[in-house]
Amino acid sequence: MKMLLLPLLLICFILSPNETQAALPVKLLQEKCPELQKINKPSSLQELQAKLQVVVPSMMAQDPTSKNWRVVSTTKLNHSSPYYKSAVKACNKETADHSYLVDVLVTKKSTNFPIHIHLLATNRVSKGWLIWGLTTY
Repeated sequence: MKMLLLPLLLICFILSPNETQAALPVKLLQEKCPELQKINKPSSLQELQAKLQVVVPSMMAQDPTSKNWRVVSTTKLNHSSPYYKSAVKACNKETADHSYLVDVLVTKKSTNFPIHIHLLATNRVSKGWLIWGLTTY
């Protein structure tokens, strides 16, 4: 019986769901959440990509250990995302429902292991895209 216990535990550990990673808390980049009445449905994700080409390099310049970066994906933040609850907790449900999650892969000068940062962005009616939150894993 004891001989079966170890393999059974290993199988349970290996087959456990991978989505058990909880997202870290979202840090507000503007010290406050976007105003809800000014949030608009996005007109173009290309505009967000252009905004990222300005915002991300300035963020990386503040960290001298960063080597390079690239945007891996830009997707609508949905309820099944592990980052959704953190976004709701940082601001509110309406802001999270109107936000996009941007996955940025950053390599460091001192290590071979890249890190992922996740930016939260929403489109404002008159001012365009706003990067409002940041979290990592």
